[in-house]
Formats: sequence, structure tokens, C-alpha cells
Amino acid sequence: MALPYFKYERVEDVQQKLLSSAREGMRKVEMLDVRNATEYVLAEDVHSKRDIPQNDIAHFDGYAIKSEDTKLASFKNPLRFKIVKEIKLTERGSSYEISSGEVIYVPTGCELPQNADAIVPVESVEREGDYIILTRPIVRGFHVIHKGSDIRKNELVLRRGTIILGQHVKVLLDSGIFEVPVYKRPKVVVMPIGSELTNDPNERHKKLETHSYLISHLIEKNGGIAIQRAPIPDDPGLISEEVEEALENYDVIVTIGGASIGKMDFTWNEAKRIRRPRLEVRGIRVHPGRVTSVVLFEKPIIMLPGLIQSTLSGAIFILLPLIRFLAGLSPSPLYPKFMGKVKSVINIPEYKPFKRVRFVRRIGSVNNEEERFIDLLRYESFHSSVLLKADGIAIIPENIDEIPPSKTLMVYGVHGLF
Repeated sequence: MALPYFKYERVEDVQQKLLSSAREGMRKVEMLDVRNATEYVLAEDVHSKRDIPQNDIAHFDGYAIKSEDTKLASFKNPLRFKIVKEIKLTERGSSYEISSGEVIYVPTGCELPQNADAIVPVESVEREGDYIILTRPIVRGFHVIHKGSDIRKNELVLRRGTIILGQHVKVLLDSGIFEVPVYKRPKVVVMPIGSELTNDPNERHKKLETHSYLISHLIEKNGGIAIQRAPIPDDPGLISEEVEEALENYDVIVTIGGASIGKMDFTWNEAKRIRRPRLEVRGIRVHPGRVTSVVLFEKPIIMLPGLIQSTLSGAIFILLPLIRFLAGLSPSPLYPKFMGKVKSVINIPEYKPFKRVRFVRRIGSVNNEEERFIDLLRYESFHSSVLLKADGIAIIPENIDEIPPSKTLMVYGVHGLF
């Protein structure tokens, strides 16, 4: 049977098709204990279930008092107030009540007793036995933190799309919220394909498979849960069996290798044989990474090329945007790092209708913008060491075959990589 030709679709079109499919049911929501929800993304707006603080509370250690009783206090007319109770933080201040001429000692954060509307700090008064001596009037609300002054009941606390961090956990718990709806992290199985591969360092006659460690790391850093599989031999029946099993148990299937049109590249044909796909993409207009392919049933199979720079490029433009969207994040894993000037002319005549991904090294001064030059690193697509030497990537747009000296390019980082 003749192997299919590549069609090389625009990346933007492929992303749009995949994300549209995700909106139709692939994106899932679950309820999580707030204390286990850090790094997840909120799926709904969240409103406080109570006032914070829930009652008027003392801002200092001091004496709860009725401000009305202190109007006549002065150095010439000191007033004496009887200490009728000393409350502990473990007690509810509202269980007690003061009358005129009385005070109750309260620690910082304790709710005020009934009838009290101000706090006299301990350092502001003289104490004589069971009495305090007050020599100035106290205004209503003095050193009182009022009910709901921080957050009101039913107030919007966090918006949908917020990535939950430690400070959010604290405020949610304070607001009486112990479970939140979040976007479920997609379970992504990573399946390297190739009879020449092994994950056992002792099998020295085979090549140690390492691509899946990088791709799994990127999946985890971009909102997914990665499950690595041992390499699958170049056996059509076995590839089909493994992919079908993965479709039953995971949200996204990622294969690495075996997706081109060589004699031992069976992944594309075997994936299409499973059932009629809703979407199929045979190649993307990106170099390296052009043989990246997609077959979508109710779940997607993302087929990444086997050469590392191509693997990475396919992950950046196709796999990670899908993972991030499913997890509730903004789709692109790229973020701008800095602008850099090209030092000398760069010719890029190959794959002119494609986006070209180039690894970039910063040269010259980091702090001086005028001297922030960049160099486009030149490595074969199977070289891994470029990942250690690069500061980021540049994306050369379609239909450009030359970059003149001093041309400014945006250098991008990738979440989890640069």
C-alpha cells in the first residue's frame, strides 16, 4: 500500500482545529480540596462564603471598652475602669458582655465582647490591680478591625482562569472555601517507537531512549500529567494494540518516532486503521518538526518526529498548546524573553513557506540594550547539545530568506525549557 504524502498544514490552522475539538468535550472539570489545588487553574469564579474577619476583632492586645464611657477622660480627670474578665484566644469574645465602667482584656485577633466598640492597647494605660486608669477619650473603632473589612461575604475572591498559588489557598480557606472547581490536568501517555530503542542502560547494543524524558518534563510543566512508556518495537500489530489501549486510558496519546514515510514508519497508518478519524493532519509548516502529525478520534494522537530538535518543535507548536488549553492555561507555551540584534547577515533559503525555528545564543552585554546581539546556532537536527547552549528560540516567519545585520528578533522562552 502506498504511504500517504505530507500536506503540511499551517500551524495556526492545526491549533485552531485541535482547540475547537477540545472545547467540544475534551476539557474536563473536577472538584479538588483547596489544599491540593496549587498550580491548577480555576474553572469558575469563586465567591467568599463569609466575611473576613467574621466579627469585629482586636488589632492589639488591650482592653475592650465602650467608647461612650471615655468622653470625659483627661489628665485632669482620669477615669477608672474595672477589669471584669481576661479572655483567651481560644474563647469567643461575644460570649461576654461589658457594662459601663468595665473593660475586658482581649488578645490580638480576639473578637470583641458585646457592647465593646474600641480597644485600649495595654501600653497606653496604667494598671492598678483590677483597674485601668484612662487619661484621654477613646474614639469608636479605635484599634478595631471591623467585620468584613478585608473581604465581604459573597465578594468575588478569584476569577475563572486563575492559577492557584499559595496565597490563593490561604485566602480561599479563610473565606470558608474548602473545595474548588478546577480544570482537570490531562493524562498524557508518551510512547517512544523504534526497535532500536531501550530504556535499560544495560542493553548496550540498543540506543538508550531519552526523548521521552524531555517531552514528559515539558508536559508536566505545562499543565499535564505525563506517563512514560517503554519503547515500542517497529511492529504494526503491536503499535496498533498499544495505541488502542492508550485511547481507553489516557486523554492524549503522544508517540515519538515512526511517523515519517520510511519502511519502518508504521505509526500513521496504524493509528488511522483504528477507526475513522474526526481530524487528520499529515505534517505542519514548521522546520524542524515538519513531519509532526495528528489523528483525532474522540481523543488525539500527536505524532512527534524522532530527531530531537524536530521532536521539540512539534511539541512546542502542537502538543503543548493542546495540553495547556485542556489544563485551563493560555495555549502558547512560548513567552517573550528579550529582543536581540542579528550581528551579521543570516541566509535561510530552505523551507521558505514554513516557519523556521532557530535556537539562539545571546552575545555581548546583557544590560546594555545597544549591545544585546544574538547568534543563531547552527546544529544538525539530531544534536542535543544545542539545548544547553541556547538562551531561547527565534521564529523566522514564512517567506523570508535573509535576515540583515542589526535586524531585531524576539527571542522566546518555552515554559519548562528556557
